[in-house]
Amino acid sequence: MHRLLSVLFVLSGLSVQAGIVTRTDGSKIEGALKFVAGKGLQLTSDGKSEIVIPGSNRSIEIQASDAIWSESFRKRLKSGAGLLGTYFERTNLDGPRRTRIDKGIDFQFGGGGPFKGWREDHFSIRWEGTFEVPHTGEHTFFTDSDDGVRVSINDKRIIDNWTNHSVIENKGVIKLDKGKPHKILVEYFESTGEAVIELEWDGPEHKRQDLSKLDLRPPNDAQATYRGPDIAQTGLKNGVILRDGSYLAARVNRANDTAMILESPFKDLSISTLNVARVVFRDIPLHTAVKVRPSRLGALMVGGDFVDGDFKSLEKGNLKLSSLLFGYQTLDTKYETMALQLRIPKAEPSAFRVQLLNGSVLLADKVEFTEDSLNLSSSVLESLRIPLDQIHIISMGKGEELYPTSVNLGPDSIHAKKSVQAPKDERRKAENLLKLAAREKDKRARDQSRERSKMNSEDAALRAAKAKLEDYEGQLKAAEDTYAKAQKAYDEAKTSYTKKESEYRKSTSAYTNSDRDYRRAKTYASRADSDARRFASALKSVQSHWNRYQSKFSDKDKATWKAKLTRAEKDRKAADELNKKRENEERQAKSKRDQAKRNSDNLKRDLYRIKSDRDRKKSTADSTRRRRDYLKNQVATYSRNKAAAQAKVTARAKDDLR
Repeated sequence: MHRLLSVLFVLSGLSVQAGIVTRTDGSKIEGALKFVAGKGLQLTSDGKSEIVIPGSNRSIEIQASDAIWSESFRKRLKSGAGLLGTYFERTNLDGPRRTRIDKGIDFQFGGGGPFKGWREDHFSIRWEGTFEVPHTGEHTFFTDSDDGVRVSINDKRIIDNWTNHSVIENKGVIKLDKGKPHKILVEYFESTGEAVIELEWDGPEHKRQDLSKLDLRPPNDAQATYRGPDIAQTGLKNGVILRDGSYLAARVNRANDTAMILESPFKDLSISTLNVARVVFRDIPLHTAVKVRPSRLGALMVGGDFVDGDFKSLEKGNLKLSSLLFGYQTLDTKYETMALQLRIPKAEPSAFRVQLLNGSVLLADKVEFTEDSLNLSSSVLESLRIPLDQIHIISMGKGEELYPTSVNLGPDSIHAKKSVQAPKDERRKAENLLKLAAREKDKRARDQSRERSKMNSEDAALRAAKAKLEDYEGQLKAAEDTYAKAQKAYDEAKTSYTKKESEYRKSTSAYTNSDRDYRRAKTYASRADSDARRFASALKSVQSHWNRYQSKFSDKDKATWKAKLTRAEKDRKAADELNKKRENEERQAKSKRDQAKRNSDNLKRDLYRIKSDRDRKKSTADSTRRRRDYLKNQVATYSRNKAAAQAKVTARAKDDLR
């Protein structure tokens, strides 16, 4: 097997990266690698260029110019120019890593991360080395960090704030002597959000200043090596092993007997279950790995026990197996199950082995470079695109040469050579896991009991929602009918009121006209009565004069006054007749007016009655409409309740089917 070095490479456009090519005779050539369109990967060394992929080389290691152990790094390591910084892809100072020499610790990474193409969140850094101070006395070290930070001087921790937080200052004080090398260890992790880490110091005769002002040197025992993904541990680590020996360092999101769906970094990648040999849920200890019988199919349990059965499904951490002896079984993959064994992995014809930074090992028949990715294909993976910044090493050869034998388990595997008696603490750990698994079983039994109770409650809720919905739907139908009738009655009453109101307006107008006629007739009658009294008075005056002077009048005077008396009697008679006529007209006009008034009053009473009836029917219609709207809301509410209850029951039924 080839020695694996830490690798991260980014090829885009005409970018050039450092690389090492291992020939079939074991010799190595360092140079610059770049992608050449239409040809492949080209290595340039000492002014000479050659296409190395495709080619006949043994392996190719590609390095970023700012990453691990470049020539400039080796020179700086020897000369001493800062602290050794190890950058991890996890927040617990573990996992795939990159290393470089940093002159000081003053970083505000923002949203870009410490390297090009590096993750922005969820990483950690360890700086280590030595320094000397210019004066003896107490020295104060200050940190500004987002998130956690720890600082140790001469193995004494002076700052410890290993928590998630925004940018805050921490400080620690320690007495240091001049002329002596002092060990320094700084640890930092970034969770999410901003990424800031700054370290400063002050001391006797020195104000607060950057750490780079001190004489910083990397550890004396620092070597240009990389503790990267170990291919010898491939078969034991959490992930998915395919039937051709390929290993995908990813968890399974869900699976059935047809296909498996993976999580990041192969998110949503679907692989046929027929192409999967083993799924590892927990790292398998060596002493357990050598005891496994490869031919057994089923689940490897914590502690080494094996449960035989055919794989059915995997969802939400629950593994379901089926066997003739025990029927269906559900196993917990978090505490009690180490791995799922489906078949024995075997070497198949392949020409390339691609190792990724996350530890994945992919076997391929063919690889093709693009400007930003590597496309590989095989009978198992079919076609898979890998971003170039995730690739570690590419090896070329033939099937069995490239096959990672570490994926095999059992007493004949390579793990048997490394296996030793499990130390006490490992056995204790296994026993604790077994106890934890037992507690988890009890917890699952309680959860299942609660789930059954919940199922019964959901069924009851569904039945109640259905019954209530049917009841409210019946009430709503009746309310709709009642409302329609009430609305119709109100419309009829409204029409009747409108008609009666028109009649009332007409009668009011007739009364007004007849009252005007009556007043006019009354005025005429009053005038006629005055004229009759005036003519009666004139007649009386003439008669009185006639009676008084009749004996003294001459015949001519008698004739004249007699004519006057006759005319006065005639005028009074005419005035009396006119007065009687006017009085008669007045009585008729008054009678007509009174009749119009009575008609108007009667219509007014009818109008008020009809208006009252209309308002009552409107109130009834409004009341029935509000009742109808309320029932509509209730129907909608219980429809939603029914749908929610039905969805829960359906989801439970689907889970049961799985």
